[in-house]
Amino acid sequence: MADNINIVVSGGDDMTGKLNEMSVNSTPASKPYSTEKRILEEVNPIAIPPSVADEIQQKTKKKKSKKSKSKTNRLGSGFEPGYADAPLTPEDAILESTELYAPSADFAARIETCIQRYRARRRMGSVQADIFTQYIKFGGISTGQKQFGGGTNFDDPDLDTKDIRNATATDFVDGDKFDLAGGEGKWVVDWTGIIKAFLGDFAPDRWDPEKVSMTTITDLLRNFIRYVRYHNVCPEYEEDMQAALEVCNVADEESPQIDRVTTLVFVSLFNKAMSTYYGGFQRTFWDNNEDFRDGNDPLYQTGMPKEAGERILKAVMPPSVDITTPTLKNVKCTLLEILEIIIPSSEGDGPENAPNDSTPAEEPAAPAIGRFLALDLGAYPCTPAEDLTPSEQAEAARQAAHPLTYSLPMEVTALRELRPGVKIWAEIGTLSNGTQWLDRVIAVRPSYWAWAANAELQSWKEPREWDKGYETRLEMEDDVVDGDAMVGKQGEEEGAVAQVEGERMVTFE
Repeated sequence: MADNINIVVSGGDDMTGKLNEMSVNSTPASKPYSTEKRILEEVNPIAIPPSVADEIQQKTKKKKSKKSKSKTNRLGSGFEPGYADAPLTPEDAILESTELYAPSADFAARIETCIQRYRARRRMGSVQADIFTQYIKFGGISTGQKQFGGGTNFDDPDLDTKDIRNATATDFVDGDKFDLAGGEGKWVVDWTGIIKAFLGDFAPDRWDPEKVSMTTITDLLRNFIRYVRYHNVCPEYEEDMQAALEVCNVADEESPQIDRVTTLVFVSLFNKAMSTYYGGFQRTFWDNNEDFRDGNDPLYQTGMPKEAGERILKAVMPPSVDITTPTLKNVKCTLLEILEIIIPSSEGDGPENAPNDSTPAEEPAAPAIGRFLALDLGAYPCTPAEDLTPSEQAEAARQAAHPLTYSLPMEVTALRELRPGVKIWAEIGTLSNGTQWLDRVIAVRPSYWAWAANAELQSWKEPREWDKGYETRLEMEDDVVDGDAMVGKQGEEEGAVAQVEGERMVTFE
């Protein structure tokens, strides 16, 4: 921009004076403008106020700082598809093969070191950290602060990196798990069994599938197993780990189907109609929920009145069947395994699809019904034999020697989502004429489902040392509390429980 600005002003004849030419000399500013201000002045000769220019300059700096900050987050998280770990240097390879993961070292020591190093080399989000913590905890690894770990002197010059890592680690193996070599201890190494129990039994109850998908869980498990195999932590279990990876693949395939069939089975109109009409679980559920009786559930997604159940049964059952004659005999809780699925060749033919003019327009239509064959796995597949009563042990032995099979009705829409091997926790209702149905579905589990005793240890804590003053305090409390009143209250609660169970007639026969 030039330093001299010439301004020429012309006026008319009536002006008292004429100004033919005026020369204005500009002087440089006492404080030089910034680059942003100078550029703006060159584009527009109108001067920009300093306050506005400063504001523009601050916004520009903020934008630059955000860009520079994002460059620091370009490091990978360690969960990229197919990633195991960075290439090993010769020194690291020698350290792992001769010290960290030496074949002569106990498996518990190797896996403890592996878990600690894996967690340090992964950038886990809150969900991933929770999944990994729950998985290793389910697998017998202790998590949290070590007991008696506060006495380590970190200023000791003799401490090496391994000692510091062990002192500050939050994932470690307890001493009772260091007797795995002979296979005679309480614990065994079973990669496949733990993956089956974790994905098939623990995970569905731990995480909401709408918030934490099955693929999120299996991707983390695959990533961890790849890390273990890449560093050759336990080559003696290579086949077992390969089988565990196959379970993850099956879990990804079955998970959407299990979610869909669970929804369809829980809202089954036929099962609800049978249960409501003959006094099963749904009748009790409906009678104890005032909102449903007041008509706040018009499509019967949760409850159903007896009249609606009667209309659905009359539309589904053949005309020759009298639904008023049978009575409820018993309800049995058990675990079923799907063997075969039978879908009618023509869903539009037969009495199960006959229209019913008496059904209100707002009421769901009678569903198409098929059947499935299932193997009765018994009422106690998840209970160790030592925890069963003598009568329960006899029932479990009889069931194992002579397993029962069922042929049970179910909507065709749900049958299309089922596959052989899928497990269903359910209460089976039986009428006096032998008709059976799923009175209540508790849970649907995938075909790879397995149970592990580890599930019972998730909330277990190490017993604390006996408090000798406990008996004294208990005696003092007994002097204050009226013992007769407590006994009377306990008797009332037991009577209420017995009455509820008597109404539903739940047995394990």
